[in-house]
Parts: sequence; structure tokens; C-alpha cells
Amino acid sequence: MKILVPTIGVFTITCLLFCACDEGEDKAVCGNGVIEAGEACDGQAMPQKTCQDFGFTGGTLRCVDCALVMTGCTKCGDYYLDPGEQCDQDKLDGQTCQGLGHQGGELSCADDCTFDESTCHDWTPMTVIVSGYSEAAGDDAPLEGATVALDPPAGERIEQVTDAEGKTTFSDIDWTAGSTTYTIHMDGYALATIADLGAESIREEVPITLPSLTLAQPESVTLSGTLTGVADTGHICAVNVVRSPMATEWQGTGSQTWGVRVPRGQPFTIQALEFEWEQLPSGQGYSMPIYQTLKKDFDAIDVNTSGALLDFGADSVQNYTEDVWISLPPRADSPLRSGFPNCLVAEANSLYTIGWSTLVDISADGNQFDASLLWTQPAWADGVRTFCRLSTPQGNLLAIAFTDGYPQSGELNPFLDMPRWISPANPSMAHPLHDPLEWELFDPGAATQLNIYRGNQLVWGAFMEPDAETVTLPAPPSSVDPAALFGTSPLTSYLYVSIINEAGDQITAYSLAQTILLAP
Repeated sequence: MKILVPTIGVFTITCLLFCACDEGEDKAVCGNGVIEAGEACDGQAMPQKTCQDFGFTGGTLRCVDCALVMTGCTKCGDYYLDPGEQCDQDKLDGQTCQGLGHQGGELSCADDCTFDESTCHDWTPMTVIVSGYSEAAGDDAPLEGATVALDPPAGERIEQVTDAEGKTTFSDIDWTAGSTTYTIHMDGYALATIADLGAESIREEVPITLPSLTLAQPESVTLSGTLTGVADTGHICAVNVVRSPMATEWQGTGSQTWGVRVPRGQPFTIQALEFEWEQLPSGQGYSMPIYQTLKKDFDAIDVNTSGALLDFGADSVQNYTEDVWISLPPRADSPLRSGFPNCLVAEANSLYTIGWSTLVDISADGNQFDASLLWTQPAWADGVRTFCRLSTPQGNLLAIAFTDGYPQSGELNPFLDMPRWISPANPSMAHPLHDPLEWELFDPGAATQLNIYRGNQLVWGAFMEPDAETVTLPAPPSSVDPAALFGTSPLTSYLYVSIINEAGDQITAYSLAQTILLAP
């Protein structure tokens, strides 16, 4: 609306109507930029007045035909969106926090009718992407219908189900209010928990692969034959199948007749060694001179087959050698310092061995192991790594350290020290499954993982942040039948600590704490 401020008095109006004015008197000229008698304003010349002087709360007066116009004035708080107002009370003109570039929240209106963004937030939505091994696809595939139970920093648990792409997204959660834990369940797969994530670890997409509870073993058949070209029948000969998930191996002394299981219907490669083995006086090393190696490719077979020939003369391969050493943890009471070593060369993906220690022993000062390695370099070897492992005298694994590539003279990546249990104080006594667990780490930056087994079957894997020294396992998602998954007997649990390379795609070292029992 256009409101004109009356500035012409009664006398002036009478004068104009009856032409009784003094014609000699000066008349106002509108548009000359000077406020003259009878004018409220003139162009850019404005009186010392504002919209507030006329009962408004804001806006700007304008001058039209030397009269003040108040269409640019606003009255904030009247629930009407006037020109110049972003909002008025609950009238937000259709705008939202997301429309203003935020991740979420509730937009409101300030007392001056401008947007109040203080209740908006920029919390990152987190999408969990769940996959599992598919026999049909022969690889990991998205899992639709997996339950993801999120225990947020504040508030109650949220459970959502993954879509056809194996995804579900959690939004409008203030990750900065504390730590976050989420647990994933899918029938036929082990549980997986990502525990106590800090706000800095929340990512837009979090992929997780569930291990299957019932992985089918590939079909296999038996291949047998004879081994010729042996240098000394008193030596040990070993025959195994390259990259075989069945990990079958034959060893014999004084006999050249061998037999292994091979994958049915697939081409395969067989490897053989002739060697001797002797434990050294230190009790922490051995000598294993390797005299010959061979590799031979075979076409696929579908039935048990005999008569295969392996010949160290015709099928021999070139060998390479190098001397290396690996440091032990400096802690004097570390169990690793009394471990038994074995250094090998293998493919990174399959860990199939293509190199061996011909000599490995504890050093005189007890601070490292010295090793001589012999290996082959087959064309099919992919992403080779050199690694050393330590075991107890009974053969239980203690630690492994990896170094990328074929052996190079000098030091390999060092061992990671074993964590030490604080709670349970007595690892041989069953500890309640959902009571806090606590341990001590000796290497900064080490990530931790707890694997829980029912017999030989992995049923739950929990992953913690680097440097974590405690975890409390959450209640499983509502879709889990605990009795069916865990049973009633104590579960065997292994705590791993590991160091990841800078690229974040490979472990450079890991070690295991003493095995504990958890009561479901």
C-alpha cells in the first residue's frame, strides 16, 4: 500500500481551491532535490525520519512525487513476510537448513526476521555398506536385509535394514557428543561390531564384509605319481598345490611316490622341494638347506588320477637367496622373545609360500632373529611379501611381521609386541560376554580386533580404534537369537593388534594376546 504523509495545511488547500493565494509568493518545485515548503522529501533529499518513526520495525522509506512512501517498511513479528524479511515468526518462506547448505537440523527465525541457523548442523550422514561372500557371484556381494544396530553417542539404539545395494544411512546424529558403536547381523554370517568410534572416524561411507558361517569347500580330486631326479633319498621331499584353498601337502623321506588333493575341473600348479631340517642348539631356530625346487603346470582333471610325473631335472626352477634380520620387542618380559621363528616369502593375497628360511636363529644378544632366505619368482606371483612369524613351542601363533616385496638384504619390518590382559585377570576363567574387557598395549598406533569363536567357527568379530585398550561388547541386534548363534558353552576369543601401512590397505604386523574364554 502507498501511504502519503499529509504536509499541506488547511490554509494551503483553501488557497488552491479558491485561488486566493498571494501570487507573488515562491512555489515549491518537486524534483529539484531540495525539500521546500509543502514537500515531505525531494528525490535523494530525505527528512531525518525512518520507518521506525511511523510504527514499523525496519525497512527503508522512499520518496515518490516528493511524498514519503512506506511500502519498503516492514513490521517484523506480524507473521507476514514483508519485502526485505527472510522470515517472520514461523514463516520461513519454504527454506530449510539443507537449503542453506547444512546437513540437517531445524531452521528458525530470529527476532530481526533473519534466518537463525544456530540450530542447523553439519553432522555427516553415515552410510553403512554391508557385503558378504556369494557362492553364485564367486566374490563379495551386497547383502540386502542385514540389520544394522547403531548405538549413537546420545539417545537410544537405532536399528535399520540394508537395501538391495546393501546400504543403510544414519542421519541427524551428533557424532561429536561421544563415541559410536554399530553392530551388523545377517542370517548365515558372523556378527560384526565397529566399536567406540570417535567423531573424527565417522565417514560418509563405511564398507563392512561379513564372514559366512558356512563357506562351501571347493570340490577336489586326488592326484598321485612319482618324483624323480632326487639328489639323495635320505632327504625330505614335499609336494603341494599352488594357491589351493585345501592346502594339501605331501611329505616323505626315502619314497618318491606322492599324492595330493587338487581342485576339481580347474588347471593347477604343483610345487616340490628337496630339503633337510634340523633344530639348532638355541632352541629358537633351525637349519633347512634346500637342494632343489620345481614347479609344474597341469591341465584340469575331474576324477582321481594317478601316474603323474614330477622331475627335479626337467621341472626345476631358478632360486634366489638373501640374508635378512628382524627385531624383537624391547620389553624384557615379552613372550615374543622366547618364540620360535619361521621366515617365508609368499603372495600377498593368498599367502601361498614361494620362499623359505634355509637358516633362522636367535641372535647372540637375544634382540633379533637372523635368517637366510631362498625363494623362486614364478610369473604368476602377485603382490609378493616377505614375512616372519613367531609361534609357541606347541605351534600356537604369537605374531607375524610383513615386508613388501621379495627379500632385500638387511632389516625386515619388526614384530609388534603382544598385548597383555588386565581384565580378565585370569584368562583361563570364563569372562561374561558383555562385561568390559581391558588390555595393555606396548606399541603406539596399533589397531585392535577381537575374534570370538564357537568351536572352530567365527561367530563375532569386533573392531576397535587404534590405541584402544578396552571394549564392552554391545547387545546383539534384535534379529539375533543369541542361544542359536553362541550356544551355552564358553566361547574362545582372540585379541589381535595390528599396524596398517600408510596406504591403509595392508597389515604390516600383528600379534595375539593370550586366548581367553567368554561366557555367553
